[in-house]
Amino acid sequence: MVQSSTTFDKSAAVQALKAHYTSVTSQTHLRDLLQDEARNEQLRFKVLDKIWLDYTHTKIDATGLALLGQVAQEQGVAQGVKDMFAGEVINPTEGRQVWHVKLRT
Repeated sequence: MVQSSTTFDKSAAVQALKAHYTSVTSQTHLRDLLQDEARNEQLRFKVLDKIWLDYTHTKIDATGLALLGQVAQEQGVAQGVKDMFAGEVINPTEGRQVWHVKLRT
């Protein structure tokens, strides 16, 4: 379950991501990031043997992406996705399953 926004902001992973953004990402222009071929290679992923994800034009570097992954892990995003596809109630305020996944199948 995702934490409240107050707890979320105080988490170690979120604080590390914010610190990296402040000290590195916000100080770097995207055109400079695009010149770094090693970074660009790290930010292209092939998934399901047919889909390419290309984050090179996103103002993020490999460290920022890794920190974002830590936030997702800390928040239980993978389990939330599994629960959503399994039909679990993931939004307790509504007290029911989410329907957008079922409607698309």
